Amino acid sequence: MHTKKNHRDRAWLLLVLCLLQLWLPAATTGAQTPEPPTAPQVDPAISQLIAAMTPEQRVAQLFLVTFPGTDLADSSMAETLVRDLRVGGVVLRASNGNYTNEDATTPSALTALTNGLQTLAQEASIAEGGGPYIPPFVALDLASPTAQYADGIPHSGFTRIPSEMAIGATWEPANAEAVGRIVGQELGAVGVNMLLGPALDVVDSPRPEQQATRGIRTFGGDPFWVGEMGQAFVRGVRAVGRGGSRRWPAIFPAWAAAIAAPTKRSPRYKRSGAHYSRRTCRPSSQ
Repeated sequence: MHTKKNHRDRAWLLLVLCLLQLWLPAATTGAQTPEPPTAPQVDPAISQLIAAMTPEQRVAQLFLVTFPGTDLADSSMAETLVRDLRVGGVVLRASNGNYTNEDATTPSALTALTNGLQTLAQEASIAEGGGPYIPPFVALDLASPTAQYADGIPHSGFTRIPSEMAIGATWEPANAEAVGRIVGQELGAVGVNMLLGPALDVVDSPRPEQQATRGIRTFGGDPFWVGEMGQAFVRGVRAVGRGGSRRWPAIFPAWAAAIAAPTKRSPRYKRSGAHYSRRTCRPSSQ
């Protein structure tokens, strides 16, 4: 009985294999081979700059760093980072003593500092083996990352802009673009060429008791409108032309949805991966 069953099973297996052998070539012939993705086109000028740099200089260009004070003299931290190590850029913060937030001379002091940083980069390129001149990024946060410091765009000498949440409450992307244009124009005028912001976080559940959360520094709780407002703000920043600031994300998505205060321990995201992709990350991908 078992012998007959084994023969029957083998016969069915052979039949299935024969059918697969007949079907697979036809399916392979009818299917179109997907074309490999095309490599992005690199500007020849960029390729020439990279080729003229040493490996150390290429690696240094990946770093965006901070430094204390405003001293640009020989052997200062800023001079070492920008002229000697050739870092890709610096972030200026009031908490590091790079500028004062309530001084009427802040715009002129910032201009002197940013000009000095660019001069250091030029001096590095002139020196023997210095490589090409690549203007370093000089960045400011749109707003202070935490409530503990008075970082972000200085108050004195600059236009007081509304918070992201106040802009989002108008439901008018044109308002966000107008504010972005003001920010880009004023920062470009003092030599700041990178803006860390705006935050594109989505506030699912506000928790004002946690001082480290984004609070009013987000456009709202709807992923679509956070993306719309964020895009409009960035258009305004970039619209001021060559002298304006570039924009860079300031906050990793889900900061506002973290279930622990980020300053106390590593924040955790309690929602599913699908929710994270569908809601939290949507503004950043628009």
